[in-house]
Amino acid sequence: MEAWILDLKNGKMKCDNPCCGKEFTPDMEMERSDHLTETFCSPDCAMDRYFDVMGSLPLTDEQKSELFRTDASTPPTSRRKPNEILFRDSASNQTGR
Repeated sequence: MEAWILDLKNGKMKCDNPCCGKEFTPDMEMERSDHLTETFCSPDCAMDRYFDVMGSLPLTDEQKSELFRTDASTPPTSRRKPNEILFRDSASNQTGR
């Protein structure tokens, strides 16, 4: 098992999510991100940080309508082909059309 190094902030181990900062306790369900090299107090706190780092936002109704357009007479605003649905098929790992 690879050793994790926890940053000490003011002499105490704390969650690396800037919106949290809770002091770690042994009873927490802690998470570690090897990619971010950060440690979190819970899976939910880690997920919040991942969404923040990735800039993940919900789609608006207009954006969803654009994804599922069927009118090929007007070019789509995104770089996709008309009628292409941008979701991955988990079985084949191919973009669905």
